[in-house]
Amino acid sequence: MLDNALKTMLAAVRKAGTYVSRDFYEGENRPQSKGVASFFTKTDLYSENNIVKELFSAGYKYHFLTEENSDIAYTCNMQAQNQNLIWVLDPLDGTTNFINHHPLIGISLALARGNVENDKAIIRDVIVGVIYLPILSEAYFSTLEGAFLSDKNGNNVKLHNKIAGKLEKTALAHSIFMFSFPKEDMDHTSDKAAQFNATLEKIKAFQCCLRISGSIVSDMIYLLTGKAVAVMHYSCKIWDVAAGFAILKQSNYKFISPLTGEYLSDPESLCTSGFIAGNSFVINLLRREFFAKA
Repeated sequence: MLDNALKTMLAAVRKAGTYVSRDFYEGENRPQSKGVASFFTKTDLYSENNIVKELFSAGYKYHFLTEENSDIAYTCNMQAQNQNLIWVLDPLDGTTNFINHHPLIGISLALARGNVENDKAIIRDVIVGVIYLPILSEAYFSTLEGAFLSDKNGNNVKLHNKIAGKLEKTALAHSIFMFSFPKEDMDHTSDKAAQFNATLEKIKAFQCCLRISGSIVSDMIYLLTGKAVAVMHYSCKIWDVAAGFAILKQSNYKFISPLTGEYLSDPESLCTSGFIAGNSFVINLLRREFFAKA
């Protein structure tokens, strides 16, 4: 069942990705506002509707938890035959990048276990995740065997952690550390923002190169492929991180809270506290230096 579901997921995101790429290059990216510094385009909606239709018509009539909460997703939820399996979808991560013709955008799709209560989906764990980067024509996915890259020719390559051995502070000098602040707290006045800023100042002491990409999905793939040594995000939504959490976890990456240094073991916890992700050596170093944890 899972193998067939994964094939359907990969086909669905690739199909949606062709339209995302077309609109990206042809300039069909006029934004509409949905809140403070939050936008969507018709491409976001088209991608979501297309993926929902593909999954539902293939017989995977599960509940949908999607960023845009489109009418089609709502209609399918009314007909869902299994409330314990949930599709978690971000149809276009990095919408602001897309609007400004910046290529760091992605589609994130996960199949998760959970339950739906009063039309609210709660995610317990992620079974399989797929991330598609449409401008690069690269798909990343997780299975029980690990994390894989599926290139545009259909070749599947297993991915591994890029750093091994014991690390000291000097080992992170000049490495790339991806991070972001939330748009809804641009003045950084909350207590949580103050704690996050304190952690960020400690990271600067490592002489890392700090980068903001505008796409959590892209950041997670940067970490997976060794382009970044760690990823830190102040806040996120479950559709931002569900697929990436599964893919990184299957490749033995770890997640901790940027506020306490405690390990995070499920995708919902990433959304509560924010997160730092890295391989075990990097995470152990950060826990020791930042939070005095063994």
